[in-house]
Amino acid sequence: MTPKARICAAMRSEAVDHLPCSIYFNPNLRVDGYDCSRVEDRTRLSLDLGVDPFILLNRTFSCDPRVKT
Repeated sequence: MTPKARICAAMRSEAVDHLPCSIYFNPNLRVDGYDCSRVEDRTRLSLDLGVDPFILLNRTFSCDPRVKT
């Protein structure tokens, strides 16, 4: 699965090949070759590191009813 397909499937409660993994990059982070104040560069950094990039959305969702806490 691509990172996009994996995250979209997880948000739809569909099966994924593995649990999406992402890192939060503070916009003040300094990394040579990246301007982490720009979402495009934070996304590129995530892809270059091999983690699943994400963009924060204000969306509500619920867990699958079979999940027990």
